Amino acid sequence: MRADEMMEFYLKDTHLKRYVSIIQDSDVYPVIYDSNNVVLSLPP
Repeated sequence: MRADEMMEFYLKDTHLKRYVSIIQDSDVYPVIYDSNNVVLSLPP
């Protein structure tokens, strides 16, 4: 899933949509990966 698709997905989520504006227009996003390079979290 691309970043723009994730933002679109999160904008529809009743619990997460209020946090989208924090990172929506950023050039980079904070992401937490595991040791296999799988995304674990996209913190606000």
